[in-house]
Amino acid sequence: MKIANAATDAGRPIPESAVPPELPDGLELYLSHFWELSTDRSIGFGCVGPIPWSILDKYARAHCDTDVELEDFVYYIRALDSEFMTMKNEEVKR
Repeated sequence: MKIANAATDAGRPIPESAVPPELPDGLELYLSHFWELSTDRSIGFGCVGPIPWSILDKYARAHCDTDVELEDFVYYIRALDSEFMTMKNEEVKR
């Protein structure tokens, strides 16, 4: 939200990476977990790396009660992470 507000205040378009994805009902929780996990990603040479597996696994095991929940959690977080990295790294190239 801060990035979107800063862009608007400066009269620039809002960057794609600041626009949250549309999620089906019930998946908003995954987005909040994703942002929390994003704080552990590596950043180098201007590009962002993936959320480390060790952090994702540890976090998922602490928040999921069944193997199915764990698999779903990892699937959705990895999908969000992949899209996030693609958008961020494309911004760097521009």
